[in-house]
Amino acid sequence: MEGELNMRRLKLEVLVLLAGGLTLSACGGFGHTTRSVVHALNNVHIGFESTTGKLKETTETRALEIADWRKLNVSNDIGEIRVVAGSQKPSVTITKRFYKPENLKFSLETRGDTLMVTGLVKPNFCNNCGIDLTFNIPTGLEVQLQSDVGDIAVTGQINMLEAKTDIGTIIAEHLGAATVHLQSDTGDVNLNDVQGAVKLESNIGEITVTNLRGSLDLHTDTGDVTAKNINLEPNSSNQLSSNIGTVSLEEFTAPNGIELKGDTNMGDLELGLNGFLVNQSGEFIEHHFTASRDGTHAAKVSLQTDTGTIVARVGN
Repeated sequence: MEGELNMRRLKLEVLVLLAGGLTLSACGGFGHTTRSVVHALNNVHIGFESTTGKLKETTETRALEIADWRKLNVSNDIGEIRVVAGSQKPSVTITKRFYKPENLKFSLETRGDTLMVTGLVKPNFCNNCGIDLTFNIPTGLEVQLQSDVGDIAVTGQINMLEAKTDIGTIIAEHLGAATVHLQSDTGDVNLNDVQGAVKLESNIGEITVTNLRGSLDLHTDTGDVTAKNINLEPNSSNQLSSNIGTVSLEEFTAPNGIELKGDTNMGDLELGLNGFLVNQSGEFIEHHFTASRDGTHAAKVSLQTDTGTIVARVGN
């Protein structure tokens, strides 16, 4: 019960910050407002009881015996999670911040082919307490990461990545050929240099994908959605959407043909589609378009926003 009350207080603080941020959005750009709200959320006081004494910090690095495990599964209450793939000497570095060591618990356990890692913070924890984790792992693993409050960063070649944080930013890059699903309830999500099917989600935050070869499924409730330098997979179905924010597809190619459609209920169209057959419609503040370029296995792309601009510019 006490833990539930603490979480309700945290959610109340978050809602107050969001209300202020959304009010500001009427007076400024979505991107700036989103970053301000996320920055404020990252500085929310997570503690709910007063503490005395000096905050302590300990750091240790443990070697990881990979044995037969091919999967890494991490669940961390409070703190950053970082994963670097490509190490010949697998390890994890654990940084703990606490007033009372009994308020934090950390465990490593191998279950079949999966290394299970858990970081727990008791309900009555303190401001700035938490566990930061940095993993150095071999390439080619399947990675699942979850954090209640904390940023997540992943770099290096892996086969599959699933990452979710309730409050925090997610950054993933240079993953090679991988299936990717990234989700932040409140925070930006950024992906760079990957081949495969990707799905990125945020309730409040910007979504950015660069240097992709594959297919896209991108959505945020509040924030801009940007995809740049994209090579779309033949016959793929792609969706980019925001309820409030600009949706952009720039410097894209689709050698086997493409069919585009875009809709904004309140906003403009910015199109640079040389060589496409383009049709536009709409009136006042509502605008729609379709565009196509012939091919035998056309990729299909939908660009949608309720309030914001639609941008579509083809690459060279």
